[in-house]
Amino acid sequence: MCEKHNIFASEKRTILLKKFLIAIMKYFSACIFLVFSFAFCKLNAQKNFFKEAMKAYKSGEYYLATSYFKKSYEKAKNAEKKAEALFCIGDCYRRLYDYNTAAAYFAKSIKAKYPDPMAQYYLAYCQKAMVKYYEAVATYKDYLKQAPSADNAFPFSCELAQKWKDNPTNYQLENMAYINSKSEDRAVVYAGNDSALYYISTRVGSSGDKINPCTGMCFSDIYFSAQDSFRKWYSPVIENKFFNSDLSETSINFDPEIPLYYFTRIVKQKIKKKEYCWKEKIFCGWVITDDTKEKKKTETPRFCNGENKTYNFTDAIRTEEGDLIFS
Repeated sequence: MCEKHNIFASEKRTILLKKFLIAIMKYFSACIFLVFSFAFCKLNAQKNFFKEAMKAYKSGEYYLATSYFKKSYEKAKNAEKKAEALFCIGDCYRRLYDYNTAAAYFAKSIKAKYPDPMAQYYLAYCQKAMVKYYEAVATYKDYLKQAPSADNAFPFSCELAQKWKDNPTNYQLENMAYINSKSEDRAVVYAGNDSALYYISTRVGSSGDKINPCTGMCFSDIYFSAQDSFRKWYSPVIENKFFNSDLSETSINFDPEIPLYYFTRIVKQKIKKKEYCWKEKIFCGWVITDDTKEKKKTETPRFCNGENKTYNFTDAIRTEEGDLIFS
């Protein structure tokens, strides 16, 4: 009886030991799986940051792209990837006209041994834009040493600009601070005479309260300003609701004899794959008539020169013949 009991107890211990070993194996397998999953997710996240950055960059969303490139730089373990991220950040800021920040990142990419000579070229370009002509000349010459066959660098233009700066003419430029802002103000047109004007601005207070991922500023609106009887300019105001929306409106052009106002509005919409093949009439912009009725304008675009490489129309210009030219 005791012998049978011992055999039964031994078998029970064996079963318990097997269950214990199986549990240990499952535990370690789960740990190994979690470790590899974490490593894979981390690597995948790094790839996604750069992928998302390039996607935003190619879409013209340079402000959004900078945040992704910066995350890509922080996660990168490879020195070459870090240098590439620095260059891309600099190029985004260059396209945002923030030359001071762009120059800093181009300089960092050069220090990180980014191999493309364009880092030198863009650094010189930014220095020239910041009126640092002596520095730009030196950087352009460094660029030409790396790319001796390049035909896009002109250090002599900086030398000439410095000469003009040192010997100014009698013309004086005055900053119209009561109209300008720290944001982007552009595309100024007179409203029939020189006492009133329209222009585009991304200043705070525009119709849309969201941030444009392309610029990092407000979506642009059409503003209006005029002079009083003493030739003093009024503070600019947003043009009426028939012009502006929570999206970006761009440069305005009009025919004072009718009158008709032509302008474009940037709208996010899905684009057909064959965006370069114009066979049908497409939406080009909005037209405002004198009775403030908004109408959509559609027509078949005709390209003035060469093959079209874009589907984003921004500026509408009316010719003397009455045609509209979009850029």
